[in-house]
Amino acid sequence: MKKALVVEDQNYTAVFVKRALTKEFGFEVQIAENGKDGILNYSKVKPDIIFLDVSMPEMNGLDFIKYLRNNLNDKETHVVVMTAISDKELVAKFIVYGILDYILKPLDYSHLIKRLELIFSKIPDFLPPKEEKQQTENPTEDKKDEDTKKPE
Repeated sequence: MKKALVVEDQNYTAVFVKRALTKEFGFEVQIAENGKDGILNYSKVKPDIIFLDVSMPEMNGLDFIKYLRNNLNDKETHVVVMTAISDKELVAKFIVYGILDYILKPLDYSHLIKRLELIFSKIPDFLPPKEEKQQTENPTEDKKDEDTKKPE
């Protein structure tokens, strides 16, 4: 099972992302309220991917990723930035630290799922292939069809 760390100070957004990751993709998810808590949780969780808010108290997203990449020497963990700010210069600062992608807020559930699918598709063999839902035959429906047919 893949592990994710959501570093987000808005509880609603953190729970929203956690729900999508657990329900739709089967992740085990931990939430941290700010960058400092995120660093503490990172060591405990050892996540496969981190969803990181930009603007937070205590330690913002940029300081978090700098600490992760430089102090903890983690260049491998995938990081997705979540922000309401569509500032290309800001995103460029994160790109220097090797983010995988970013998601603009506010979040809409169906759009979030599509974005997550796209993001995960960038990582070879990150998620197992989705199982096709098998269509189950409904004998009751077949019986109804037979009963309503007119003789020829």
